[in-house]
Amino acid sequence: MAADTPSKRTSWNRHEWIQATGERLRATQQMGLIEQLQCKRCGRDFIDVFSTGDRKAVFVSILSFWILAPEVAERWSEACPGRHLESDDEDRNQRTVEIRPSLALSKIGTPTCRSFA
Repeated sequence: MAADTPSKRTSWNRHEWIQATGERLRATQQMGLIEQLQCKRCGRDFIDVFSTGDRKAVFVSILSFWILAPEVAERWSEACPGRHLESDDEDRNQRTVEIRPSLALSKIGTPTCRSFA
């Protein structure tokens, strides 16, 4: 389960988050404030939704995040496999809902002038 504040970048189910130097917080109309997380061991992507405390498995595209099917989220919530799995490529094609960031936020949460709309 995700926290209701930005990630402390600690591991979760043996996932080890990449220390992002760029922007990783996003404001969305659908879910409010979210934080993007990526495991450096297996390459899986997640978002933390601060309004609900949920962590969701996602496919990351250039301009949006895609929530993955519930069965994918369930598998990805298990312990990190420690490496990229070929089946993850197929999992990333099981997209259900698109989440489009409306405003980029810097890593400390200050709005920038850049828009993704």
